[in-house]
Amino acid sequence: MVQERGCEAVEFSVGMQFPGYNLYGLGSAETDKCGLVLDRARSLAQSEDTPDDWCYLQNFEDPARPNCARLPAGHGRRIRREMQDFINNVRAMVPPALTSDDYQR
Repeated sequence: MVQERGCEAVEFSVGMQFPGYNLYGLGSAETDKCGLVLDRARSLAQSEDTPDDWCYLQNFEDPARPNCARLPAGHGRRIRREMQDFINNVRAMVPPALTSDDYQR
């Protein structure tokens, strides 16, 4: 009975098409609330288009309000990986460059 009510509640909530609507699962520790919601969300996601990626970028003029960039799905991960590679390269290359004889001159 409890599981049936939980399933009905999940179905109701995932059907809400209003911005800002959230789902909160409450129940005893023995119930698999997270699994129930994740299973239903995964099932719904298979029939939907993959959403775009959103990247939040430093806003140097107003740091409390980052800039955001909408990218095609999957591009956000590629940019994150490329930026991390760039940062690692800068960390490896800049210190030796600043201690070189050419730089010191």
